[in-house]
Amino acid sequence: MLRALVLVSALAATAAMAVPVTAAPAGAAATKYPNLVGTWTGTYRFPSGTDTGVDSHETLVIDKQDKELLWGHDQFVDNGQVVRIPVRGSIDVDRKGFGLAETGGLFVGHIASKKVVDIHFFRTDDKYTSFAVRLTRSST
Repeated sequence: MLRALVLVSALAATAAMAVPVTAAPAGAAATKYPNLVGTWTGTYRFPSGTDTGVDSHETLVIDKQDKELLWGHDQFVDNGQVVRIPVRGSIDVDRKGFGLAETGGLFVGHIASKKVVDIHFFRTDDKYTSFAVRLTRSST
């Protein structure tokens, strides 16, 4: 019973201090997010675990976007084999950047234009490394 009284008192105190909220005017525009759906490609170098630089090619595909939310896959070639890893993430609140997570790594990106994004990838598993790359959206 004492627990319920404390909870009711806390809710009453919170309500008494609440700031009034005003609704957005009718017809106000919804927040628009940049459209990142598409295939983004670029070349880069990364430091390997054998203390050598490795040239590679990145393909980042955003298959689906729901406002700020993103789904797709990271695709690259590793030892001659195409690797495809699912990614998901979101566009930043300021709509100028984005983040994507995948198993064992993450992308932090900056939206430079409708056709260019700059990303930094961090691999966090036992073959940890990092690289930066400028990706260009392929024409469809």
